[in-house]
Amino acid sequence: MNKILSLACLFIFMAATSALACTNLIVGKKASTTGAVMCTYSADSYGHFAQLHFIPAAKHQPGDMYEIYDYDSNEHRGSIPEVAETYNVVGHINEHKVSIMETTFGGRHEVELDSCGLIDYGSLMYLGLMRAKTAREAIKVMTTLAETYGYASEGE
Repeated sequence: MNKILSLACLFIFMAATSALACTNLIVGKKASTTGAVMCTYSADSYGHFAQLHFIPAAKHQPGDMYEIYDYDSNEHRGSIPEVAETYNVVGHINEHKVSIMETTFGGRHEVELDSCGLIDYGSLMYLGLMRAKTAREAIKVMTTLAETYGYASEGE
């Protein structure tokens, strides 16, 4: 176990010193001594330190809209229809234990930025958490939203 922890620390140190990138370390239940799943996340942006987002669960009426604000700039991008019910989100995990972490890789040249896209990577993560009870459901929610409203990020 000490060897695994040492290797993980070395990997994180190397990643942190060699590139500006968000980093995740995930330990599965079979790899931890307690059977607990552990997720860590470090943001490479000093502007995100000390922020812990909380989005309360809610019931929504037909016609209610969700306002999209760019995750990095906080610029208003537009709005999309709300779903009937959304779930509690704290940080990057929801009340159903669905967790989403992102790792920046700087973008790929093959992925063109959709200048008309409405939903950026941060908004997409939170919408997935707000609207899904399982990881598979989150993937479906997120891909449907990106296909419907356009994806306004490059490589996140």
